[in-house]
Amino acid sequence: MSSNIQQQVEDVVGFSIDDIAKIEPFKDNYSIAWFVIFMAFIGTVAFLMAWAFLYSFLECLCCCCGRRKKNRIKNGEEEIELDRKRH
Repeated sequence: MSSNIQQQVEDVVGFSIDDIAKIEPFKDNYSIAWFVIFMAFIGTVAFLMAWAFLYSFLECLCCCCGRRKKNRIKNGEEEIELDRKRH
């Protein structure tokens, strides 16, 4: 019964599980290089997303950051001028 199901799946899909086991994903340097580039891209995106999340999360938790933000809103242009003079 199991071989009958495997045969039906092979007929529908077009390949068998044994064919998948024979695949060599890193058979040349070109495929290895593209995999490294792809993983570097995924890692960079994950790092930037984590950084953005932590920045917004810590901004909510940090009491000094919240006060500074409120002071900027209250003081308006005065705070902007002070920031320009500091830098």
